[in-house]
Amino acid sequence: MIIKLLVFLVTFLYMGNLLAFNVKDFGAKGDGKTDDTIAIQKALNHIHKRIKYDRFRIEDNWNKGGTETHVDELRFPEGTYLISKTLLANGSISFRGVKGKTILKMTNPDQDLIYCHIYRRFFIDGFILDGGYTQIDVWSNNWNSSTVQIADCEFRNSFGPAF
Repeated sequence: MIIKLLVFLVTFLYMGNLLAFNVKDFGAKGDGKTDDTIAIQKALNHIHKRIKYDRFRIEDNWNKGGTETHVDELRFPEGTYLISKTLLANGSISFRGVKGKTILKMTNPDQDLIYCHIYRRFFIDGFILDGGYTQIDVWSNNWNSSTVQIADCEFRNSFGPAF
């Protein structure tokens, strides 16, 4: 009985951790001094690989269930994250910050802040987006079935359209 309970808890914790990732675990500092572009892009690439793997399993009928994939969440703790090059998010993703306390600051006015490409679901919640040309740029060939949700975000100092 105890072994079964331990196996359940380890599995539950492991599966729960697979769905949400913290940018600081990939090396982001959020200190307002360090360029966090590479660390955040590393986290996005990790999520993209998971999405491709999940889609592969579903398309091959691996899970014998529905056709929808989950949306992994990328969490940004309170802080200022300096970005120098457009963050590329491929596939469905959720960005989660701390309302009024998480800032994504683009240091290059000629670059977009976030570009989400080929997605079905894109969520962003709890950020101050500062600088850059376009702050959120999304594109999908699934327009008849895609979802974009922006909540509790503030847009500042974009040199083009904010969204």
